[in-house]
Amino acid sequence: MKKMLVIGAVTAAVLGLLFCILYFNTSKSTGSVNKPTTVRIWLKERHISDVMNPLVNRYNETGAEKDGIMIEYKDFGDEYETVFATAYATNNQAEIMSFPSSYSVKQLIDNSWVKMIESIEGGKQFLSEYNDLSIARYNDNAYAVKMSVTTVKLIYNKELFQTNNIVDKNGNPKSPKTWEEIVEYARKITEGGNGEVYGIVFPMRNSEYFWDFNLIKAFEPAVGFYYDDDNAVYNFSIYEKAFNNYLLKIKDDKSFYPNPLWIDNDNACKLFAEGKVGIKISSFYDISVFNNMYGTDFDWGVAELPMFEDTRYKKISYAYEPVGFAYLTNAVSKMKNEKNAISAYSWLFSNDVKSALYKNGKYLTIEEKITKYSSVPEFKGWHEFSQFNAIRPLSAKDYDIIDDQDYTKENIFDRIWIENNKEYTGTLLKQMDDAWNKALK
Repeated sequence: MKKMLVIGAVTAAVLGLLFCILYFNTSKSTGSVNKPTTVRIWLKERHISDVMNPLVNRYNETGAEKDGIMIEYKDFGDEYETVFATAYATNNQAEIMSFPSSYSVKQLIDNSWVKMIESIEGGKQFLSEYNDLSIARYNDNAYAVKMSVTTVKLIYNKELFQTNNIVDKNGNPKSPKTWEEIVEYARKITEGGNGEVYGIVFPMRNSEYFWDFNLIKAFEPAVGFYYDDDNAVYNFSIYEKAFNNYLLKIKDDKSFYPNPLWIDNDNACKLFAEGKVGIKISSFYDISVFNNMYGTDFDWGVAELPMFEDTRYKKISYAYEPVGFAYLTNAVSKMKNEKNAISAYSWLFSNDVKSALYKNGKYLTIEEKITKYSSVPEFKGWHEFSQFNAIRPLSAKDYDIIDDQDYTKENIFDRIWIENNKEYTGTLLKQMDDAWNKALK
């Protein structure tokens, strides 16, 4: 009798175990077990990889259970434009993406590549946690929130300056204060470089980035912004002197690193780090590149953007407030639960992420809740790049507003550089003014 009971108990246990195995396999194959939803985040900012990857891994250890999502994170650097074009051509874009600077916010919206945050479940609640200045809007609709501010400065190789006798009365490297000095110093360094070292580098491969977020921003403290708010008109003609007297003079002197149309910003940073150029116009995030990616075996300095010798304007050092760090794309519409995308977006802009990026020197922020409780990075150049006396939010006016490719900033400015006809520079800029102001109406 006892043997029968034991056999019966064992049989019941075996049957129970088989039932559990069968149930688990069946539920797994039919999807009745809740799997976390994967939300993809693709960014172009490769310099933040060393901070973002551990943050993503840490979130994924708890996010699946807490929010029901797993984050798949990738960053691409300067090849991002190709990644972006391929993704949209094959309809395989990520749910959250940054966009190449060659695309305007208007283009993103007109092509239905991005979604209004308010149109997504949970979007309005997400936006309620931000003040209006932190939200990037277009035609009063919210499409992104802002992560940081950025500054633009000059960096210069102190060793090359000393080697070429660009020094003050005490023998210390003399940083350029005017564009006239930029031209002079670049020529001296090139003449002393014997075809191996050049005065300045222009990363023109991504020409939209170079013109709009590099060179034009470097001219802006001396020249002003090309959109005249007082008269509500575009006035690119104010840059005629800057192009003719400085940019094209540098070209005439051949004091720039050769083949700039093939040099992107990563390459330009590498050339500077290798001691092959004396001067570079840099945005804030280059500091992370020089401190973490490309080390230097020479001392380098940071200088404020130069003025013109005859300029009498008050010295302005801008912090630019980017329109949007990353957008929710039309891929969100394919999700079974769009709120999962909001959960991932909320994490991306959380205080934990922003604080980690700030204290590791990846981004500069003016949010007091971040700066007050986060340690200040001790990276070389951080202090100088974090100095500014005015904030200028980037707006739709900073991006191309016209569909006629003949008159985009990229096309006109490229022509000015390639044709190098100083008598024609003013004509091209005037044509650009007319086309943009017509589009504005």
